[in-house]
Amino acid sequence: MKMKNFLKSSMSKEIYLLVFSIFLYHQTFISTNTFAQTGWIQQTLSVNEFTAVYFPSNNDTGFIVSSYESVFKTTNKGVTWININTGSTYMGYSCFRNSRFGAFWGIMPRMTTDGGINWNEMSISIYQIGMGYTTGITFVNSTTGFVIGGDAYPMPMPCCYDGVINKTTNAGLNWFEIYRNAGEQQQEIKFKDEYNLTVLENSTFIKTTDGGLSWNTSYNQIGDIYFRARSMTDPYLDTMYVAGFKHSDTAAVRKSTDRGNSWFYTLKLPFRKSFRKIFAIDGNTVFAVGDTGLIARTTNGGINWTVQNSGTRKKLNGVWFINKDTGFVVGDSGLVLKTFTGGVMTNIQNVNNEIPPRFKLFQNYPNPFNPNTKISFELRSAEGGKSYVSLKVYDVLGNEIAVLVNEQKQAGYYEVEFSGESIAGGLASGIYFYRLAVSLSNPLESGEFTDVKKMMLVK
Repeated sequence: MKMKNFLKSSMSKEIYLLVFSIFLYHQTFISTNTFAQTGWIQQTLSVNEFTAVYFPSNNDTGFIVSSYESVFKTTNKGVTWININTGSTYMGYSCFRNSRFGAFWGIMPRMTTDGGINWNEMSISIYQIGMGYTTGITFVNSTTGFVIGGDAYPMPMPCCYDGVINKTTNAGLNWFEIYRNAGEQQQEIKFKDEYNLTVLENSTFIKTTDGGLSWNTSYNQIGDIYFRARSMTDPYLDTMYVAGFKHSDTAAVRKSTDRGNSWFYTLKLPFRKSFRKIFAIDGNTVFAVGDTGLIARTTNGGINWTVQNSGTRKKLNGVWFINKDTGFVVGDSGLVLKTFTGGVMTNIQNVNNEIPPRFKLFQNYPNPFNPNTKISFELRSAEGGKSYVSLKVYDVLGNEIAVLVNEQKQAGYYEVEFSGESIAGGLASGIYFYRLAVSLSNPLESGEFTDVKKMMLVK
């Protein structure tokens, strides 16, 4: 049952309150989750390495790209994932422009224009376009795309590389080389439009303003010959970040506030290997992920960073945030990490060792509250040991504004703290509802037990 209808049917006596709450500030940001020792919920979808995750329209539809055969697709923000066989083997690097168009480069490069239902093979391999390996692919529209990579020099210099860029204007039917640079590995490519593109190399950028006809190869040095870049945020914003490593085992992030004209270190983590991917929600809130389960977060433009407990030691390769709270990280061995809290641990605890005889939702305390309140509930024993539990907060129009619990829990008495300040912009004074749904098996919407209670925020 939809929450809006549920509120109408179960809270009909409260309808009159709507007229007193028309001033509510509405946000659909998810604010909290309750994974016991970390702010990240783990899920394993495959035994293969995951190389990237995309929610290109920042809505419910997302994609996870495996290194072998499969793309996983969700249409409900990762509640469930569908395994799509692409018909390829090794898949390499990928891109998704929106919920319908995506492409990957591998042994048999392919693209989709219908959200992964069908995959069309691009006609040539990397070896036929003068490249020994690839490090990235992007399409600026449905026909024009770019592949970056390089050729390793033959012996006796196997450690050196030619950076190479190839372009297609007919959806991958033909490719032609548009750039080659001795000695610089290329790491990532991003675009503003079909004419303006930026390629991140080991220690510098190259840019084009004419679709690749010419390249500015002296655009900028990142400013430290010992720094090796792996990933960048949007290069067409004033504030940008580059993540990678310094020397052999210092994960590092460098920052520019003048579109890359000057750089400084904002984070160095000795003995933490390397960052592999960086994602900026805005100029202040940034996530960087990498080796040995490394996740770092700043919310003040890099003045301070927090290394989060990811709950894993696996290499993390991709990160995407739909908003400041809801995000996904993917890595080796089919690992998916999901957060509703920006990766921050929240306060949920089992407050009693006894086993309750029932399911029950209690009135929050204090009520009215400002800005924090506690919500308690109890869970009786369930077959198999755990119940699926959902505890969500809604405004008076039935819009979901926070997810406090969304996971399996053992029987027991639980207490969760909710803060009106944890929502983006802060909640306005007014009436809110919280709903507990318990099910012995998914989905939670058709649960064994549901209850809704009212609470009031007064500032």
